Amino acid sequence: MVKGLNYKEYIDNMEKFLSTISGYKIDRDYGIISTPGKFKGEMYFVPYFWDMALEGDFDEDTGEIFTFHITPSDRAFIPDLKGAKKIELYEDGQGFIHSEVK
Repeated sequence: MVKGLNYKEYIDNMEKFLSTISGYKIDRDYGIISTPGKFKGEMYFVPYFWDMALEGDFDEDTGEIFTFHITPSDRAFIPDLKGAKKIELYEDGQGFIHSEVK
């Protein structure tokens, strides 16, 4: 458990994360979604953040790019975000979602 992280918040976030990514086939070596569709080629955690963006739960919105500041809670259940400060998401003209972790 991460110091200062509320257990209920952690469980709620984990449940939401797992329900968001269920149904996607994920390459176990690289963590990339291989299921055809808008998230193909993106990391396994992108649908979770995209779902949050659609619910209005983002830190910044330029009108084209949704930005999320990575929190200790995010890092607790998505270890691949260790060291990341933020993730940016956008949808291209064909409906595919793209991400950049910074």
